[in-house]
Amino acid sequence: MAENDLPKLFVNAEPGAILIGPVREFCRKWQNQTEVTVPGSHFIQEDSGPDIGEAVARWMKAHAI
Repeated sequence: MAENDLPKLFVNAEPGAILIGPVREFCRKWQNQTEVTVPGSHFIQEDSGPDIGEAVARWMKAHAI
């Protein structure tokens, strides 16, 4: 994933709990990626479900998916 050109959506969480530090920075370097940040820690889909859904919808529309 880090090297291919497929469109990607990286849903970052702030403050986050698992994907933080060096692993987060590694993921941020992937090609052809859009990043969004939502509030949350461990279960971000529970903390920010509507925000994630809106981000996915915008990303899909932008990439004609």
